[in-house]
Amino acid sequence: MKEEDILQHVRGSMGINELNSMQRLVADTARTHRKLIVYSPTGSGKTLAFALPLLSNVTADAAAGVQALVVAPSRELVMQTAQVLRWAAQGLKVTECYGGHPVSDEQRSLSVAPAVVVATPGRLLDHIGRGHINVSTVKCLVLDEFDKLRFSEANQHEKVYSRKMQSELLKIVEGGSGFSDDPNFDIDTTNILFVAMGAFSGLETVQKGRVPTIEEIRSYGFMEELIGRFPLRCCYNRLSVQNLYKILTTSDISPVGDFRRMFQETSN
Repeated sequence: MKEEDILQHVRGSMGINELNSMQRLVADTARTHRKLIVYSPTGSGKTLAFALPLLSNVTADAAAGVQALVVAPSRELVMQTAQVLRWAAQGLKVTECYGGHPVSDEQRSLSVAPAVVVATPGRLLDHIGRGHINVSTVKCLVLDEFDKLRFSEANQHEKVYSRKMQSELLKIVEGGSGFSDDPNFDIDTTNILFVAMGAFSGLETVQKGRVPTIEEIRSYGFMEELIGRFPLRCCYNRLSVQNLYKILTTSDISPVGDFRRMFQETSN
């Protein structure tokens, strides 16, 4: 998709006329960088930030297969992210996959490959293992709430598990193939666009809008080798009062608009 088309959809569906500096930075630098980390507290616009480079890398051609994966830790976040992507990517098929309902329902949707899949980790692995999702065509991978992979020095069991997860992710981010003996997981990640995002709660520098140092991230619970593979690190700017007012009153997701429609239907 062309960026101007995406932004036009965003203006029409979400009432957002202007990107904040973090969103603009992510969109601009994703053209030349293939590995990005975005430190983004809840409510700062991170979904739209990764939507721009993600959708710029995909087409509406069903024969192209699944071109982008977004991995999120909860059903609620998967549903929310999928809806934003549908607003921004009108004309592209976006499929959400999460636990709590039959796999067969999602299998039917996946039978014609969507351009984008948004999924929880467990359900995504299930579909890949069953052959419902072919990952060999993926060009973009977004890891939302990336900060949840942190480890704690005080919890040895958590530290071992999290370091193992980070080590496996490091292999993927470094680029290459042969990560699994299962042919369903055969993918060359050399040229994939990686976007890792998280709120990094507790890091005071992030709350102040400053990109943390490698040492601060290491102390937070991440391997330096993994963080070092992401050359671009973006931080957010706080949501302005003007933009918040527009979101609350004029966009399609406006709660004020919802109440107006509700009262209108009641009065009729």
